[in-house]
Amino acid sequence: MLLHRQVQRKRIQRLVLSTVIVGFIFFSVFGYGLYKWTNEQGEEHVQMLQTMALYTNVIATESEIVIPDKYDVTVADPRKTELFLKKVAAVKSFFKKYGAPLQKNAEDFVRAADMYGIDYRLVPSISMIESSGGKVLFRPYNPFGWGRSGYPSFTAAIYDVSRGMSRYYAGGLKQCERIAYRYNPVTPESWGRKCRSFTNQMPAL
Repeated sequence: MLLHRQVQRKRIQRLVLSTVIVGFIFFSVFGYGLYKWTNEQGEEHVQMLQTMALYTNVIATESEIVIPDKYDVTVADPRKTELFLKKVAAVKSFFKKYGAPLQKNAEDFVRAADMYGIDYRLVPSISMIESSGGKVLFRPYNPFGWGRSGYPSFTAAIYDVSRGMSRYYAGGLKQCERIAYRYNPVTPESWGRKCRSFTNQMPAL
């Protein structure tokens, strides 16, 4: 009887040991395969991101970005027009609702939009998607997730991204839903919906 129990115990021990060894081998192979697949996906993901604004290689310095200090004295200063003031007020109100730091740059958004011929609501909306209006920055003074580095100021970032959006416009990408596939090809539908939602919170002027 005792001998039988000892034999049974040894069999159980061998079974447990075999199970542990097989499990270790399985998970090792599975883990390596998963690691390899993840790396391949990562490389593919980066290649995809390199086609969008988030991974552009060149960020203009402040000296390369056209930021007007003043307007031509021979024409009326657009900052004094009723339309301009309405746009600035709309941007300020939009950011204030979310307690966003970029409300201080409302005039920059409107001036840059007028300079580059884009919807004044677009770039503020992008800033809300990418950084909650300047609250969470992945690079210094870069509330747009644009490029790989930061900027010397929010003003420089606003003019540079507005200039980039004008290039999208030139290519026929003027609506949030269409811009999304270039700006964020990873989750374009979600990005486009958010952009449209934020844009609609400001009047079309």
